[in-house]
Amino acid sequence: SQEAADLPAKRDLVKRAKAVIQKTIAMLDAGGVAAALAESEQKADDPNDDTNAESYGYTVINQADRCNILLAELVRALIKCSTKFASEARLLWNEVASEAAALHAMLAPQPDKAKEAGEMAKILEQIKLAKSASRTGTRQAKNILRVMIGEKPHPPRNNESMFPDADAIKNSSGPKGTAKRRVKKNEPSLAEKALMNAMKKASKKGSELPSGNVCFKDVDESLGLPLTMDELYILALFSSDGIPLILRGAYETELTIPRSWDETSKKLDSLAKQQLQTATDFVNASDSNVRGAKNQGYQTEAVAVLASLCANAESERSARVEAAAQLADILSGPADENKLAKKSILLLEKVRKFAGFTHANAGNKASNKYENFLGPKILSWFGKELYQLCETHDILDARNKPLAYSTHDMICEDENVKNMLVSGFLDKKSARDVVSQIAMLSRLRSVLLRCSEVDFRQKLLRAMKTSKKAEDVWEKKPGWWDDSTNEHSFLLLTKLNDLGFSRIMDQESARDGFGATNEDYNDMKDLQLTKPVIQIRANQLVRELHSIFEHEDMLVLVQNRKKSLDSLAFTSKNGPSSSSTAASSSGSGKPKNTVQTGLKAFFTSGSKKPSSTKSTSHGGADENARNGGSPDSLASVGKRKESPIGVHHHKENGGDGTETKKAKVAEPQDTEMVDLSND
Repeated sequence: SQEAADLPAKRDLVKRAKAVIQKTIAMLDAGGVAAALAESEQKADDPNDDTNAESYGYTVINQADRCNILLAELVRALIKCSTKFASEARLLWNEVASEAAALHAMLAPQPDKAKEAGEMAKILEQIKLAKSASRTGTRQAKNILRVMIGEKPHPPRNNESMFPDADAIKNSSGPKGTAKRRVKKNEPSLAEKALMNAMKKASKKGSELPSGNVCFKDVDESLGLPLTMDELYILALFSSDGIPLILRGAYETELTIPRSWDETSKKLDSLAKQQLQTATDFVNASDSNVRGAKNQGYQTEAVAVLASLCANAESERSARVEAAAQLADILSGPADENKLAKKSILLLEKVRKFAGFTHANAGNKASNKYENFLGPKILSWFGKELYQLCETHDILDARNKPLAYSTHDMICEDENVKNMLVSGFLDKKSARDVVSQIAMLSRLRSVLLRCSEVDFRQKLLRAMKTSKKAEDVWEKKPGWWDDSTNEHSFLLLTKLNDLGFSRIMDQESARDGFGATNEDYNDMKDLQLTKPVIQIRANQLVRELHSIFEHEDMLVLVQNRKKSLDSLAFTSKNGPSSSSTAASSSGSGKPKNTVQTGLKAFFTSGSKKPSSTKSTSHGGADENARNGGSPDSLASVGKRKESPIGVHHHKENGGDGTETKKAKVAEPQDTEMVDLSND
């Protein structure tokens, strides 16, 4: 586990340990402990002493008693523990409470320690109060701990009190108080916002119809792409975690693990059951409100409003019941049929085509701002990934193009589809936001699968520099964010990959490693990290990481192509194959089954042999002239290097007076320029 950065150094710990040991030894002398206790009681009874006033009514740990030294040191460590290390803080809270409970259990049976046992009981209650208060305000909780060890509390901020209200915390801890507690809503990501807007459109359209629900037979295509509730579930799950990728080779990395369709089906089933239970509880609560209003004699208008809310809740529940049934039918099939995978891929391809992505501006400098700084290249990669998934699951059409279907496209094939409920209308902008977020998360996982941690950190530094050079703007960048190292960016991407957008705001472990030193943060909002803020920075970094990997893949492809060309050139340089020689000797004039000469062979200079005598050159010219050639044609041939083996044709008169052509294989030789000037 990572060591807390704000803990004292080893040398300071040794000094503190020596001081504690020396103090303990000094207290062991005769009357030492009794004198300290008497002095403490005298100060407590003295009205002129302001020590009790500085404790603000809380019980202070008697550090003169050696039995309380460990408890005091644990409390001191808890005060210094930053909220960046949530796991360590939780461990310290448990240890402090356990130590106080153990001390109270030790003192309670002793009659002469009744006063100490009472004080320890109060200290235990104060620790529980501080732990409960730490969920809403860390500064207030730590002020209780500071007073318990004799330190001054920190001043309050944001018009809050210095210490938590014990009565308010006790009232909010019960089941009734849970409903009264105001919960801060998390700002949704772009895909979550798009899906919520789609559901609002369907709900508004349903309120205009007598039945209160929209069926596919009543669909108005001008509102967008109609989707069922189970299709919205699929898009919501992929918008949080990305899609399962095709495994290419062995992946050995400690950063992440591949996602499978089996895992996706389990998450989807859990999501459907959770949504159905929530809708059922809301229907029961709405029905109870209507009955209570009628029994208490509310006005007719108020009862009508409550009844309308109850009807809307029942409509939402009906859609979720239908979605649960549809998913149960898909997930209950044999594993080899891959119903969920095929339905999901068809739906994603449908939404991607409906979004109408175009990449005409891919070469433009401003294309980095495309789709919230994601750029066009990742969307192109996502389209290729979907094509490979379609090819794997055999869902291509006759033209070898991916099929794209949603429930709305099956109306002509199945009459039952017309009566199915429409739960959302997805417009083009919302479809682009959904596809972009799914593509970013999927590409991030594929990058992490290919890297070790060291390699990924190196590439991440390059991506950060490239993003800065591209003048990327991160408007809501937190003040504590440090771009001089890759630590914060590394934590952001890995936590987003592990937790997804659905859990990154709620998990306490998501805060680990973030924030300024010696500062306490209650949640991700205190860190100024919301889902849209995280998404913008993740888009920028994943875009540059994709470019780095794309460049490396291109270099590997070029290197492999170069090796292939070199092997072809080596084959041509060593001479023709046996089949080529046989074809030449047979008189066909064209070699068969030969290997094409590599480009490198045309730029390689061969060794030239000087001609024997000048008369030989002229003789060659005369012979060429006798065979029907001309000196000019020989000169033109001499200007270029002949191939190692050439085939020349000459004419001979046959017995019947006709001319026949015979192929003559010339010996390999080099030619030079022939001097045709008159002597």
